[in-house]
Amino acid sequence: MDKIVNQEGLIPMMAKLSKEFRALVMEKFQKNGIQLNKEQAIILKILTDVNECPQNDLALVTSRDKTTLTRLLTTMEKKSLIQRRQCKSDKRVNLVSITDTGLIAFKEAEPILTTILDDAVTGIEEHRINEAKLLIKDIYNNLNIPYEK
Repeated sequence: MDKIVNQEGLIPMMAKLSKEFRALVMEKFQKNGIQLNKEQAIILKILTDVNECPQNDLALVTSRDKTTLTRLLTTMEKKSLIQRRQCKSDKRVNLVSITDTGLIAFKEAEPILTTILDDAVTGIEEHRINEAKLLIKDIYNNLNIPYEK
């Protein structure tokens, strides 16, 4: 039990790392005049890879509930980063795509994200990274939480 409650336990350390990572991304974005947050950058990354995506699929891929994702996409739409349109074959489906403005914003943010991610694993041997990934997957399994890539 001490492993969980203790601040030096694995789960609290992972939670703190996630929080610190988010803050670092925001700091670097602001320092470079990029008006995105981490969540917006993730959505833009997905849309640069797939071009257009059903809104429900984005909710699954980003592990966001539909309400939270809708709020995020509404903000992004107001910033002209994305656009949504109704699917012609199924009116219940909203399709989300990246705009030229969104593509430009992501292209500015991408090198910063890449640098942060590269810096995070600098000096760590590949086998240790793979072990850490396996450990995290084991935690998902132990908690009966489906692991999605």
